[in-house]
Amino acid sequence: MDEINALLASLHLGVWDYVWLIVLSLPPVFVLFSRQVSGRAKFWWFILTSIPFISWVAYAAFLYWIAKKKREAESGEPTK
Repeated sequence: MDEINALLASLHLGVWDYVWLIVLSLPPVFVLFSRQVSGRAKFWWFILTSIPFISWVAYAAFLYWIAKKKREAESGEPTK
């Protein structure tokens, strides 16, 4: 445990750096806990939202895709 604390101390990260890391790590967590997608789709959306600096753009695309899928299911159209 001391080695981990020493490593973190040597990085000289400030509070805002930790906030930034947390914000960037939220989209993959949201995808993992989503009940609206499963299987391979969940895996690929997780990978896509895990890429730094595009994670929130990918998450927006994920939300759009989920809404479109839900709309198609409600209207009875076949999903693609």
